[in-house]
Order: sequence, then structure tokens, then C-alpha cells
Amino acid sequence: LLLLIMYRAPLLALVPLVAVGWALQIVNALIAFAAQGGLFAVSQQATAIMTVLLFGAGTDYTIFIAARYREELQRTADRHVALQQAMRGVGEAITSSAATVILSLLTLLVTTLGLYRTLGPVLAIAIGVMLLAGLTLVPALLSVLGRAAFWPFIPKFDPARAQRDEIVPRLTGFWGRIAAFTARRSGTAVALSALVLAVLAIGNAGTPEVFNFLTGFRSPTDSRAGYDILAQHFQPGTLAPFTVVIHLPGAAPYQHLAEIDQITQRIAAVPNVAQVSGPTRPDGNAPILPLTQIQAGYAALPATVIAGLRSGSATAPNTAACGAPDSPPNCKPTGDPTISPAFYLGLYAQTIRFVADDGATLQFSVTLGSDPYGVAALDTMQPVRDAVQRGLVGTSFAGATVGLTGVTPQLADTRAVSDHDKAIVVPLVLVLIAIILGLLLRSFIAPLYLLAAVTINYFAALGLSSFIFYRWQHDDGLSYATPLYTFIFLVALGADYTIFLMARVREETRRRGLLEGTQVALSRTGGVITSAGVILAGTFMVLTLLPLRDLYQFGIAVAVGILLDTFVVRGLLVPGVVLLLGRWNWWPSTVTEPPEQNMGKTEEIPIISTTTP
Repeated sequence: LLLLIMYRAPLLALVPLVAVGWALQIVNALIAFAAQGGLFAVSQQATAIMTVLLFGAGTDYTIFIAARYREELQRTADRHVALQQAMRGVGEAITSSAATVILSLLTLLVTTLGLYRTLGPVLAIAIGVMLLAGLTLVPALLSVLGRAAFWPFIPKFDPARAQRDEIVPRLTGFWGRIAAFTARRSGTAVALSALVLAVLAIGNAGTPEVFNFLTGFRSPTDSRAGYDILAQHFQPGTLAPFTVVIHLPGAAPYQHLAEIDQITQRIAAVPNVAQVSGPTRPDGNAPILPLTQIQAGYAALPATVIAGLRSGSATAPNTAACGAPDSPPNCKPTGDPTISPAFYLGLYAQTIRFVADDGATLQFSVTLGSDPYGVAALDTMQPVRDAVQRGLVGTSFAGATVGLTGVTPQLADTRAVSDHDKAIVVPLVLVLIAIILGLLLRSFIAPLYLLAAVTINYFAALGLSSFIFYRWQHDDGLSYATPLYTFIFLVALGADYTIFLMARVREETRRRGLLEGTQVALSRTGGVITSAGVILAGTFMVLTLLPLRDLYQFGIAVAVGILLDTFVVRGLLVPGVVLLLGRWNWWPSTVTEPPEQNMGKTEEIPIISTTTP
């Protein structure tokens, strides 16, 4: 639909769909073979994103080729020669663009978190196959269709066009006016665009990361309904208590109850911990008798009775009923110094779930005072670990192994690993894209400001998206995976459009000089990049139809970033910087410009020139 609206050419709208359709079948087969061979795992999330990326990238490549093909058909009579010239003009840019995306995605292979690592190879294979289709199948289809591909607005051969273009083409339409403004007010264009992006980036302030997968369903589910009921009527931490596990090599826990209780008290003293249940406090309350007395009572219990309790063949008396009218025989109240063995047996029975049968592994159930899926709960995990380690100091449990398990520790580890992965992937992606841009543009300076431009665009897109999710839609915050996903795609796809624009700037600079060449490049590629950006944004918006918060936020963030990149970064910021830097754009190499007397040969054409008023 977007292609039909933009190009009003039914056959041209079918070309990318045919190419992507074939590529999709091949990619599905390749990743299936790879998964069956154990090379990597394939997640449902990866396949959903892969389908969207394939349609978006495939359509973009087709648009770039078709737009240049239309230009060449107006200058060249033979459609095959026109296609050769079109591919010579955009082939390198498309290949470099795909390479940036593929290498950026492959950096996910160095991550530790499975959610990230499984995404990289699937999407890299998709882009690789789509690149091959873009360089072979798409040109073949356009070659067969020829000028008919653009029906009903068929481009006609105009022998005078080439001569006119060699002078100075007329800058018309929206992007022609933008090009003229940017050339006339380069500093203003850079300052204005940078200010807009910086203001949008402020939306990131105060937006928390979200790790709660139960609230991640955007449509009603039974699990979410149960979660909401629990949250309304019970202490928050009871939604998901977590467990501290301690393995005590060579130690008998029932002979060191005071030391175990010391660990319990250390955990309970951590801020945000509401209750701790363990071998000395099975109900979460302080021991009802001195621990030395309880320890002696346990030591007097017959081994056969203890074995019966642990195997389930014996039933312990209810110690809570001591002193009641229906209390078990021989059960004494806690204030009686002559407590019967039955009382200790009942008390011992309550500790069985906290002490493993090996007698050397303990567990403590910890209930937090806040939402166990929230950031405050995740921040509590390390203090709990530290408290346990301090509690072991000076005890008989030297060399004990400590572990935390449960939903909250898992999410805390996920956050730590995710932060570690981001710290590795982000600079690696920037370095790889800088190398590709440097090799393509043969410049050291250009990659620096181009990467700075796509990076600030990333923060602006994330800021605006965060404002939408957190402030406007009142969601819990930003899904923890969204920032890295968005960074990979926006920086890589933004580099795509950068490459397409800068390759044309360099080409036109050789023909017309930097000032006129930049205007011509922006006016000629502006419409193409706009079309590609709108279609790519539209394909990513499809993810908003899925019921998962992660994909919903990811789709919106990428779509917003692509639109900002298309209109603000590529339209104002980058061309403005190019014009401000002048010949330093290509340092240490140089781009040979034509003699000044050959530039701006006609005064009737509205273009800002160094020689034409």
C-alpha cells in the first residue's frame, strides 16, 4: 500500500514483494537447517523481527535501485545500459549498507544473554540473503519489466536531460527547498536539528527499565489477572519470594543453630527485606526457645524417628497446639522447662523443608517489602549476598557455597548480564560501522560526525518513545531489551541512509563541487530516502500489533528513530555539517572538484552556488 501511494506504479510495488517473498522462504530454510544442526537457537521473537526486517530492508534496496533506474532511463535509451549504470551507482552503497547491518547484528554473538545472542545470526542471515536478492533478482525483474515497471508514469528518454543535468539540475519540490535552505543556512540547519534531537533525548530522564514479564502482556491473560489480585490484597513480596541456598561442606547444621540464626538475622536486617524463613525460624518469627535448648532437644531425638519424618513414614505432632485443649499427648507449653520430646519433634518437622537430606545444604525463603519484579527488588539482591557472606564470617561454615535463586535473583542477573553485553556491543558496533564508513568514503573525519549524528538520533528516538510509553501511556517503563535492540537497528539502518546520501554527495562533488554537489545529492536522494524510511518505519510498526510489550516498544522506537533519521538527520544535520567542514570531510583523502568556471553555468536555475548569485 505504501509503495502504491508513493510511486503509483502497481508493477513496481510487486517487485520488492516478489523478491522478499523468495528471500523469506530461503531464509526460513537456512535458519531451520542451522537450528537442526545445533548451530544456534531460533526464538519466536527473532523470527518475528526477522520477517519485519526482511520486508523493510528488501523494499529499501528495491527503492534505491528503482529510483536510480528511473533517473538513468530518462538519460539512456537502452534499458539494459540504464540498469547497468543504475547498479554501478547504487550497488556499492547497497552492499556497504547491508554489510553495516550484518556486522552490527553479528556483534550480538559476543553477548552472554540468550535473548540477544539468538537474535544476531538469524537476522544476519536474513540481510545476507536479501542483499544477494537485491543485487541479482531485483535487477533481473527490473530488466525484464523495463520502463513498464513504472506504468502508468513511464519515464521517457530525454536526450537533452543528460546535458541539462551536467550543467545544474533544477532543485524543485520539498527536498529541493530543503537542500537550498541547508546550503544557505548551514549553521542554522545544524544547530536547529541538533537542538530538536537533544530536546527529544530528555525524554529518557526518569524512565525506569522494566523486568516484569507478567506485566509484559498487552492483552488480558489469566496470569496477569492473578498477579493483579495478589498485588492488591497481599504484601508485594509474597508474589514471588526468593531463596538463599547455602551448602555447608563438612558441617552439621543442627549442631550450629546459633550460627545459622546469625545468618538469618543478617539477611533480615537488609533494607527492603520483610521476612526471612529458615531452619531456626521456619515461620519467619524469632525462635520460641533459646537456640541452645532447641539444639539439645534435637540432639536427643531418636535417629529412627528423624528418618521417619524425612521419609514421610512418621507424622510429627503439632507444636503450635501445645497448651491447647486438644494438644497432643505429652506436649508441654513453651514455658515449661520439662518439654517433652514430642514438642522438639514437631519443631524439627517444621525445619525439614529448609535443610536437605544430606544435612549440609540449607535454604532460606526471603520475602521482600517491595514488588519482587521491580528495580528496588533487583537492587536488594547484592546486599543480601553481602549479608550472607558477612554472616558466614567467624562461623563453622568456612568454604560454604552461597547462591540466590528465584525470579528476583534471575532478573537481577539478567540486568547485570544485559548491562555487561551493552557495554561490549555498543562500542563494537560503533567501531565496525566507523571502519565501513571510513573505507567507503575514504575519510577519517566523516565517520566521526556521521556516527555522532546517528547516536544522538538514537537517544532522541529512545527519549520520545520513553515519553510515549511512560508518561503518556502510563506503562511501567521501558523494557530492558528495548535500548540495545533499538541501538543496533537505528545505528545500522541509519548508517544505511548515511551511506546512500554520502556516496551520492561524493559522486556529485566530483561533478559540481561540494556546495552544489551536496544540494543535488540531497534533492535527488531526499525523496528516495524518505520513501524508504516511511516504508521501513511502517513495517516496524507492524510489531505494535503483537501482544508483547517488548516487541511493541521496539517497533515504535525503531519507527520513530527511522523517521527522525529520514527527515531531521539526513535532511538537515548531516548535509549542514558536510557544508560546514568543506574539504575536511574527505581528510586525509581528497575529492577532486571541477574547475570553478564550469560550475553554476546558468542563472535561471534556483540553486545556491559559489559563482551564481
